[in-house]
Amino acid sequence: MYKSLFLIFTFLSTISVFSQDTLELSLVWEKSLKSNLIGCVDEQQNTILFDGSEILKLNPQGDLLFHQSIKSLGIIKEIDARNPFKVLLFSENQQSINFVDNSLTLQNEVIDLSAFDVNNVISTSGSDQMDKCWVYNQDNSILKLIGKNEQQFQSISNLKKLVNLNSIDKIKEVNSILFLLDFSGKIVLLDMYGNLKSQFDFNPFTSASMDQSMIYLQQDQTLLIFNHIKNQVVGYIKTPSNATMIGKKGDFFFFTEKNKISKFTFSN
Repeated sequence: MYKSLFLIFTFLSTISVFSQDTLELSLVWEKSLKSNLIGCVDEQQNTILFDGSEILKLNPQGDLLFHQSIKSLGIIKEIDARNPFKVLLFSENQQSINFVDNSLTLQNEVIDLSAFDVNNVISTSGSDQMDKCWVYNQDNSILKLIGKNEQQFQSISNLKKLVNLNSIDKIKEVNSILFLLDFSGKIVLLDMYGNLKSQFDFNPFTSASMDQSMIYLQQDQTLLIFNHIKNQVVGYIKTPSNATMIGKKGDFFFFTEKNKISKFTFSN
């Protein structure tokens, strides 16, 4: 049954600066691949990558564990590996969500997004809620939390206006908080019911990674480290040239650039 999600504007956050330290990273390993890469990192520090027409899985040492051809799925825009046994693959050109298991075997379950009355989804996210995922439809700025049954979903319409964003470029749920990313420099946090928790203003950024308390924003060749619980900038990290961060797990940072993936950690 259709349910509306209501936004409760609890507060707007004032950012304070805790530290101006710029940290350095050291290379752990790097691996050359075929093409420009889309990817993510799971909780075991395995990397799941879309490399042209294949999906690859590398172990924490950068060794190839599995690879599968997925030409039938089209171009994969986003990968969500929060559940290593049910990795989400979003194909924007096919407007569909597919799943692979921990050995990258394609599962029978397919979500045709048109069944949920959306036809221009630009970003998706897995959810901590069982068998559900978030989708953001650019037309009419609609956010939906969907499940297997197209009759059961939750929805917010005109979301950009409600949260005062110029654009919603990416969505990502982390620890039952949904992050709405506007690459022009704004981030909005919603709880699992769609209530507004907080909103932050930054300089423009190109990618972001979030965990229980931190947001890592890539701005040119610097990562800004921001504590979204304490509303503090806690430091900066110098990043590799021409690289895009795809994830952070523990003390390790993962970057892709043209035909290459790299793993870094903090310099001594």
